[in-house]
Amino acid sequence: MGSLHQLPHLSGRGVFPDSAKQHRYRRRLKRNVGISDPLRRILRIFQIQHPHPAAQEHKENIGMENTMEKRIPVIIPAYEPDEKMIRLLQTLQEAGIERIVVVDDGSGNEYRSLFEQAKQLGAVVLTHAVNLGKGRALKTAFNEVLNRYPEAIGAITADSDGQHTPACIQKCMEAMEKEPEKLWHFISRYISDTQTGLRGIPAAFMRHLMNVKGERFEFETYMLLEAGEQKVGIREVPIETVYLNDNKGSHFNPLLDSARIYLVFAKFIFSSLSSSIVDLVLFA
Repeated sequence: MGSLHQLPHLSGRGVFPDSAKQHRYRRRLKRNVGISDPLRRILRIFQIQHPHPAAQEHKENIGMENTMEKRIPVIIPAYEPDEKMIRLLQTLQEAGIERIVVVDDGSGNEYRSLFEQAKQLGAVVLTHAVNLGKGRALKTAFNEVLNRYPEAIGAITADSDGQHTPACIQKCMEAMEKEPEKLWHFISRYISDTQTGLRGIPAAFMRHLMNVKGERFEFETYMLLEAGEQKVGIREVPIETVYLNDNKGSHFNPLLDSARIYLVFAKFIFSSLSSSIVDLVLFA
């Protein structure tokens, strides 16, 4: 991986028309992003743009929603889910969203009835014999989407625990219709989140991600790094996220999974610094 100065698309050029505005933006970041949260600070390396509110509210075509439902499948990785997954599928169906791919990531016989219900609701259900991790579940779904829906411009990923409402998923679809080549990164309002499960992923980038490192939660961090490496622009949009029972349905391990994620960033920083040092030695 090359040094940061070798990646002009990460410099923020084109986002800020002059250095004064760039300076004001950086000052705001210093106020809003604490030193104790290195994940968010590193995320600012990338060219993450926030679309103008007026642009988000603009509706282009009357038949846009029907087009979205046909062109953009929804991917839901699930490990030991509960009834919230079924309620989500029901509300998506009521909203007219029919292309849904659910991945049973080795939940076991105890949860089979829930996935049978998902099939009855029209979802395509893929099954891992054992738990392989969220990253692997997403790659399994990417493969299915690319083969089953070759005309799709991309896919939306959402969590199975009800955090993301159908309205938020449709908002993601609308955004992706306007700029289908971008990676859409939907976050809790006012909080930048590297692990958000709600994303809009272009079809070409999905194909690339099939061979990217990461089998568990760290895969979502690798996805952001790869977006920068492959010059896939990132768009970050705030949404309302629903947390039920203090998010107890999440299988995210605060110690183990956080360690994996920090290791990804540590490797990225080390690689970038090493490349910079080599450049200085060779070309000084």
